[in-house]
Amino acid sequence: MAPTILDELENREKILEFLIFYSRFEYALKRTRNVKTKNGDAEANFEKFVAKNADKFNPKRTKVIEEAVNYLLEFPAKKQIVEDYQLKFVENPATQHGPIALRVFQCIRITRNNLFHGGKFPHNPAPEISRDEKLIQYCIIALKEFLNFDGQVSSFFWEIE
Repeated sequence: MAPTILDELENREKILEFLIFYSRFEYALKRTRNVKTKNGDAEANFEKFVAKNADKFNPKRTKVIEEAVNYLLEFPAKKQIVEDYQLKFVENPATQHGPIALRVFQCIRITRNNLFHGGKFPHNPAPEISRDEKLIQYCIIALKEFLNFDGQVSSFFWEIE
């Protein structure tokens, strides 16, 4: 079998864990009517879910969660944009304002988008591989905390059909 891009990634297991976790979370939200519209595209409404449960989010509940939240907010992933047909990464203001739970979720979403929609550094090696590993690990920790907000969402997340 020919090598794939995943063979070249140092932290591919964590990347796959993160993408699967995010996808399952999205599935569970759809199953529990946390969607953007009653009719139409089946799009999970993470913002609605996080906003509805923001009062349950305690970033200091454990040292691990506190460390994850602090890192995600202090060193958030940058958002990919197009400027004059050139891809570039910019700071995302959505991670700097609003309730802390929503800001953390925005960091998670940007990380997921960057991973899912292509490489951040197509022509050069990434400057801080260890930073990317931390970012992915802390996103998983925060997603697990969000999953604790709602028993029904958690049940659908863990179900096996």
